Amino acid sequence: MKTTTYNMEQGTDEWHIAKLGVFSASTADEFLVNGKNENKLGAGLLSTVRKKAKELLRINHDFDGFSTSATAQGIEREPIARREYSKRNMCNVEEVGFVKSDEYRIGYSPD
Repeated sequence: MKTTTYNMEQGTDEWHIAKLGVFSASTADEFLVNGKNENKLGAGLLSTVRKKAKELLRINHDFDGFSTSATAQGIEREPIARREYSKRNMCNVEEVGFVKSDEYRIGYSPD
């Protein structure tokens, strides 16, 4: 699959714009749930589909910060994990903000 890599800091307006209407790895589990409706899609996935459609239709976007204790902890520990991974695997780790498929509306933010 051909992809485009966006080199920006995660959480910035530019990062949010790259993710507009894109299903990301954080919602991938919603595709695995069988719903009880006629199309067999789970309620979580249907909600996410509606949200992604609204993102594409909106003209003005207000990117308010989403944060939990787990995301804050991940942000704090990421530089340590990156250094340890580089050391253990004797390689350099390239930081990127978002990777998006050129074919499908899917992508991920590597952490």
